[in-house]
Formats: sequence, C-alpha cells, structure tokens
Amino acid sequence: MHRTQGRVRMTQSLDRVRKAARLRKKDRFTALFHHLTVDALRTAFFALKRKAAAGVDGMMWQDYEADLEPRLVDLHKRVHRGAYRLQPSRRTYIP
Repeated sequence: MHRTQGRVRMTQSLDRVRKAARLRKKDRFTALFHHLTVDALRTAFFALKRKAAAGVDGMMWQDYEADLEPRLVDLHKRVHRGAYRLQPSRRTYIP
C-alpha cells in the first residue's frame, strides 16, 4: 500500500482502477466486486466519523463496532450474493 495525495491509504489494485478510470473516462467498469473485501469494509468503517449522528437504522458508530468483525463478514457475504438491500435515506426538510 502507499499513500494517495489525500494521505489516505489505498491498495495498489484500487489505485490501478483509479488510473484506468482517469485515462478511459467513457469506459464502464462492470466487474469491481472482487475489490470489495472485508479489509476494505473495515478500512471504510474506521474512516467514518465516530461522533456522527446515527444512520437511518438508528445505529451509532460505537454500536456497530461492538461486534465489528462478524458484522463485516455478514455484510460482505450479503453484498456478494446480492442479498444486501440499502435502506432508504432519511430526509429532513428545513423551512
């Protein structure tokens, strides 16, 4: 791994995808699931703000962290078999 310009770690394979996307802007990427690993999900989780508001499911960062590894493995399996469904986003209108 190496650091990107934003000082965030990125795997070499994701860096190659990023470079390919930059060079071939009209191409569509259809096979990127193999880049979604439990390690990538863990990295994304720890990049979240720990004191942010709860999500649409009402779960706080600390609640999810309590059983992090089994949750990440379950999420990874559901995403790869197509069983994961996003919850609708919560909207709040401010007059």
